[in-house]
Amino acid sequence: MKKIVLIAPFFGKLPKESFQLTLNSCKFNETIDWIIFTDDETKYDYPKNVKVVYQTWPGFAKLIKFSLNKKFHIEAILKDPYKLNDYKPLYG
Repeated sequence: MKKIVLIAPFFGKLPKESFQLTLNSCKFNETIDWIIFTDDETKYDYPKNVKVVYQTWPGFAKLIKFSLNKKFHIEAILKDPYKLNDYKPLYG
């Protein structure tokens, strides 16, 4: 069976009131895997199809810049997490 992977970087505090509900929803979508890059180390009940990678914003930005430069010879400009939207098509 084919699977889908969604990559979701989120830096800052995750919305505590609703994030566990989102994770509960993820659990029932077994054909989708999630990879969350975040610096929020709040304890949640993560389902088996959600992988969390704890990373600081500067570390993640450095990783993205290196990958884009190496693979596509693109010089990424990432001053804050908001600009990650511009690079979504290249995450895969």
